[in-house]
Order: sequence, then C-alpha cells, then structure tokens
Amino acid sequence: MSDKERIESVMSSLGLNARQFATEIHVQPGTISNMMAGRNNPSLEVMKRIMERYPTLNPEWLIAGRGQMWRTEPGKE
Repeated sequence: MSDKERIESVMSSLGLNARQFATEIHVQPGTISNMMAGRNNPSLEVMKRIMERYPTLNPEWLIAGRGQMWRTEPGKE
C-alpha cells in the first residue's frame, strides 16, 4: 500500500473528505488534492501533522505500512 493509499484509508476510516481532512490537519486543501491526484508525495510535515492530530494512529503503519492502522480506535483515547 502506498503513502497515498494509507492516507486515503485514514480519511475513509474517519469519514472525512479531502477538504475536511486538510482542515483537520491544518494544511491547504490543495496539498491533499495534489497527493490524492498523484502529483505529490506527502511531505514529512504532512505526515507529522497527521500524527499530531490523530495520536492513536500507528506511525509505523502510516509511514511504512507495518502493523495496524490504529493503536486504539479513534475517539477512544
């Protein structure tokens, strides 16, 4: 699974579209749009913002695709 596919999985799991997700992680909507279109790979800054916003997200899964997506279910921190 690619970085893009993992980010899409996070958005789907949270029930967010690209614009909502961008707002949640405090990036421009175009940043997410460009990643979803395959024009850009997620930057380290985007990955950090995702991990900061969703602390129960497994960083090893987000970055390397290993393990489970969530350490615990979202909203059950």
